[in-house]
Amino acid sequence: MSQICGIDVSNIIGGFGQDKKAMLVKHIAELHEKKLFKVNELINRNRNRFIDAVDIIDAQKYPEIVILFRDNNVLSKMEVSKADNIYLLSERGYAKLIKIFDDDKSWEMYDILLDEYFELKEQAQKEMNKPTADLVEVIKEEFSVVEIIARFSGVQKGIALSVAIDRTEKRTGKTLEEYKNLLPAAEYNTGFLTASQIGVKLNGMTARNVNKKLCDLGLQIQEELEYISQKSGNVKKQNNGD
Repeated sequence: MSQICGIDVSNIIGGFGQDKKAMLVKHIAELHEKKLFKVNELINRNRNRFIDAVDIIDAQKYPEIVILFRDNNVLSKMEVSKADNIYLLSERGYAKLIKIFDDDKSWEMYDILLDEYFELKEQAQKEMNKPTADLVEVIKEEFSVVEIIARFSGVQKGIALSVAIDRTEKRTGKTLEEYKNLLPAAEYNTGFLTASQIGVKLNGMTARNVNKKLCDLGLQIQEELEYISQKSGNVKKQNNGD
């Protein structure tokens, strides 16, 4: 947390690249003594000037990020529920917003924020190394590229989000299983094997015996005529037979 002109501003690092700081428009509006909804209106009227994941991120499009903001007291539940957009700006995005404001007070505040917030690289690195801050900061960095990957590679956004969550878990050592559960079920070939396919790899074991073995190992459970994989198992739902 940084204090600028008597206002507490959450340190957000890595949202637009490693070690690069970002700022919520909520805090920008407070520092510039402007109404948040007015600033959002200005951004929306000039939205074509801001490049996604380079200048701006709308966190409202990413439930996982919003939950992290809320759980870390960056935003209140009321602020989240009332907001159509939760904009996060990079230093470059903030510079574009200042040009739109185009008043003397805004340019003065721009100089202050450059000196006391955006250009504190050493402080940014220290913040990145704090275990308690890693989760919020790393997830913004990982999720900032999801939109670009989905748009230009043709990969489904859900797949890109899943990869971003996995990378965040590896980098922070924290478990995000509950956030993974927010993702929709995959509508593509996940690469999992059916019981019959596993049986072929096990010297011709029948699907029935494979399912029984998986139940014995706790990797799936049987409910009536269906076998359902547990979280620790990666076998698709499979009928009792082949």
